[in-house]
Amino acid sequence: MPGLMSVRREHAGQKPLSGAKVMGSLHMTVQTAVLIETLADLGADVRWVSCNIFSTQDHAAAAVVVGGPGSGGR
Repeated sequence: MPGLMSVRREHAGQKPLSGAKVMGSLHMTVQTAVLIETLADLGADVRWVSCNIFSTQDHAAAAVVVGGPGSGGR
């Protein structure tokens, strides 16, 4: 996750992934939530599905739905 946070800082205010469409299927964890939010912050149109209901961290999934401050949700 330090790498993702570094990319966010480096490209703050930019949208280098604008126009990119990213779809993923991965365990919904806090780490996955950070990946999804990073892709969205960088301008990507992100669609995601959880691949295992038993590994889903409900708080992480809820955070992605709500989004960060000022995001208006995802």
